[in-house]
Amino acid sequence: IAYLEKCSESYITRSDPRRFLKQMQLFEKVTGTDGIAVDIEESYLDSKHGETQYWVDAAFANTLPHFALEQATQLLFLHNFDVQRAHLDNVSDGDNGTITLLRMLVSPVNGARGDEATFNLMKQELKRSKWLTPATMDLVYEQQPWMGVRRGEVITAMCTIMHPIMSKENAIAFSKGNIIETVTKDRYVKHAAAIADLFLDRFNPKGPLSESELERRSDELKKAIDSDVEDTNAQELLFKMIDIVKHTLRTNIYMNNRYALGFR
Repeated sequence: IAYLEKCSESYITRSDPRRFLKQMQLFEKVTGTDGIAVDIEESYLDSKHGETQYWVDAAFANTLPHFALEQATQLLFLHNFDVQRAHLDNVSDGDNGTITLLRMLVSPVNGARGDEATFNLMKQELKRSKWLTPATMDLVYEQQPWMGVRRGEVITAMCTIMHPIMSKENAIAFSKGNIIETVTKDRYVKHAAAIADLFLDRFNPKGPLSESELERRSDELKKAIDSDVEDTNAQELLFKMIDIVKHTLRTNIYMNNRYALGFR
C-alpha cells in the first residue's frame, strides 16, 4: 500500500501486474541510495517472426529521467541491441528524491547474442552508467565504441591522474583536454587500450598478474610504444600510464555495485 501511494495513477493503470511487481522489486533495491538496479529477461509474448526479444528493467535512483534513458539506449546500442519500445515512470523516494523506472523491449541486431555473459556485462555497465564522466561517455559511445566501457573508464581515469603531474612540465601541452585527446587519437589509442588491458589483467580477481608477468608485459608495451609512437608528448603520456598501472595497489574496477571508479 505504501508503495502504491507513491505511484502516479497513470503508472498504476497502464502497468500490467507482472511489470508493476518487477519494478517494485527493483525500487526496493535502490530506495534510500544513489544506486541502480537492473533485470533482464526474455519476452515470450513480444517475440515475433522467430526473433527473440528481451525486457530490460532498470531503476535509477536520483537520476534525471532523460539522462537515464539516453545512457541506457546508448549502452544497448553499443552492445548491438535495438530498442523497440520503452516505458519510463518516476516514483517518489521521499527525502531521498525520486527513482526513475525504465522498461525497454529490445532485440539483438548485427549478430548480437542474448546469452548470460552478455547480459551480466550489460547489467554491470548499466549500473555504473550514472557515474561515467562526459569524457568517458564521449570516448566509448562516440569516438571509439569498440573499446568498451570498462577500458574507457580506466583510460580516462588515468588521464585525470596524469593531469596534475604532467601539467607542471607544460600546462598547455598537458592540459586535461589535451591529455585525453592525445592518448585517444586513432594513431595511439591501441596502445592506451593495451595499457588498460594490462591494468584489468593485473587486478582480475579470477587470476591477477604476477609481478614478473606484469614486468614482462610492461616492457613489451614500452618497446611497442617506443617503436610506433613518434610524438614525444604522446610517448611520455603512454609511459606514464604504464607507471600508473605498476604503482596502483588496489582498485574497485571489478566491484559489481560500485559507484565511481577508484585507484589507490
